[in-house]
Amino acid sequence: MTAATNGAPWHALPAAEALARLDTRAAGLGEMDAADRLARHGPNALRVAKPVSAWKILLDQFRGVVVLLLLGAAVVAWLIGDPLDAAAVLAVLVINAALGFATEYRARGAMAALLGLEVPHATVLRDGRPREIEARALVPGDVVVVEAGQAVPADARLLAAAELRTNEAALTGESLPVGKRAEVVLAPETPLAERANTIYMSTAVVAGSGRAVVVATGMDTEVGRIGGLVGGIREERTPLETRLDALGRRLVWVTLAVAAVVVALGLLRGEAAGPIIETALALAIAAVPEGLAAVSTIALAVGVARMARRKALVRRLPAVEALGSATTVCTDKTGTLTSGEMTATTLWTAGREYRLTGVGYAPEGEFRRDGARVDATDDPALALSLRIAALANRASLEATDGAWVIHGDPTEAALLVAARKAGLAREDLLESWPETGEIPFSSERMAMATFHRGPDGPVVYVKGAPARVLEHCARVLGPRGEAALDDAARETVLAENLAMAARGLRVLALAGGRGGEPGDDGLRGLTFVGLVGMSDPPAPGVRETIDRFRTAGIHTVMITGDQRLTAEAVARELGILRPGDAVVEGSELHGVPPARLADRLARVAALSRVSPEEKLRIVEAFQSRGEIVAMLGDGVNDAPALKKANIGVAM
Repeated sequence: MTAATNGAPWHALPAAEALARLDTRAAGLGEMDAADRLARHGPNALRVAKPVSAWKILLDQFRGVVVLLLLGAAVVAWLIGDPLDAAAVLAVLVINAALGFATEYRARGAMAALLGLEVPHATVLRDGRPREIEARALVPGDVVVVEAGQAVPADARLLAAAELRTNEAALTGESLPVGKRAEVVLAPETPLAERANTIYMSTAVVAGSGRAVVVATGMDTEVGRIGGLVGGIREERTPLETRLDALGRRLVWVTLAVAAVVVALGLLRGEAAGPIIETALALAIAAVPEGLAAVSTIALAVGVARMARRKALVRRLPAVEALGSATTVCTDKTGTLTSGEMTATTLWTAGREYRLTGVGYAPEGEFRRDGARVDATDDPALALSLRIAALANRASLEATDGAWVIHGDPTEAALLVAARKAGLAREDLLESWPETGEIPFSSERMAMATFHRGPDGPVVYVKGAPARVLEHCARVLGPRGEAALDDAARETVLAENLAMAARGLRVLALAGGRGGEPGDDGLRGLTFVGLVGMSDPPAPGVRETIDRFRTAGIHTVMITGDQRLTAEAVARELGILRPGDAVVEGSELHGVPPARLADRLARVAALSRVSPEEKLRIVEAFQSRGEIVAMLGDGVNDAPALKKANIGVAM
């Protein structure tokens, strides 16, 4: 992020000092001041490179050495009076150019459609009054208001936050929503993914609300900085293009040498110069493989058609061959190897563990215990756990155009999906257990509670951090029913929590009780019911694909912005992490020279907390070892590495 004027980054400054440095106040800027700053800083917009023109795409089809050699052969054939040969060579070139142009132009059109998103609006304080303006008009020093469901319009330092959580997966690779707090002051070296007092352009607010002072706009934002990094990377030529150019250069020298030898021998024998030169040129033209360009282009076009049937869009024809030449695959985790949707995968209650099948927000799957399917309606402990998960909840789930869409925190949405897999919809449960009150989640309490009027009297349902929920519990639900929560039972719960966390799961505790009025006094003497483990699980077919990579001799490396524990668990589950392989944090690569970095990565299977710059360095390090690198990613933070790799696959 753009540094403050004293050299310290904004996350290392108290909120009051950030306001002072920006010469603004908590009530926001005045209209005149905002207009002056807009003229000085420019609009809050990213500079998007203009799409490549159709003429440029067409001319690019003639830039290879082999193609230029064929053009030269056609010109020579025409000059020496052989129009048929010239026409044949030109026909080959036209076919080659048409196929390449059609593929790249179609891809350009599809990608240009992604740029047609409507410019978002922002709620800003001007002279203390809230106004809705176009996000393009934001300037450093503006105070913006953000709420759940909105996109963050610029990079900003928080002034106030009420249970604010943002989804930063596209920017940092962090799969879980990030809790934000305005009052904290962080160390200057704090990684981007851990800056709890700042919010970033293009990330989404999934819960809570907040006020923040804008510290960077447009190309000065983190997203803009990544865009600038991408712009400075020269596009790599594919292995096929490199080899064809090398072949073309050799053919040029061979044909020139043949022509020179023929001319020299003819002149030594006393032949007339004109006819012997014409003969030499004819031999040179015959040495040129006219069909090479067309054959290679047609073969690549067939590959493009096959990939299109599998819903893969190829931007440039030679990329098909580069994909088949890859020796190392560097892949992002969130949304690439995983579904990108939080999913409840494990539920522990009454001393028994249940596994949930199904991935993502579609409520399709079942519950299994010891490999056997379980019906929640026949298991009171399981049914109670799912009822608490659905009712102590503020997210919503709806089917839209055949797809399931969530509103609210993805973690809470995962609980709703889990309940629906057992046939328990929150709307139906509220008819039998209407809500009478709520204690909202807070960062101090680390839990939330809802109060209900149940068929057998009032009840309270709680979910939150296991250790904090246990503080409110006096009893525990065991295999034989409720029992006192003694030290042994408490240790059992905490040990199970640690075991689930070690598998890379985010763990929430569930508890319930009878009676009690809405308020903190109603959270006494609860019964601890169970634990729910959630993760962003592997997408279907990913493990099988990685096994195929290994069989083909391709080295797979997972690169993610997630925490080390999560990265290690996912890498092990997918079979990327093997005995003898290492998991490395991005901070361990700081300052490592490029030559040593390549050696360091030789036995690395996964990297965590990696920034966009470090992803770029990793790709470059593998390339320095002679590897053909394919990069797979789906977020803004993957863009520099996608462009630098020999083949970039954007999900």
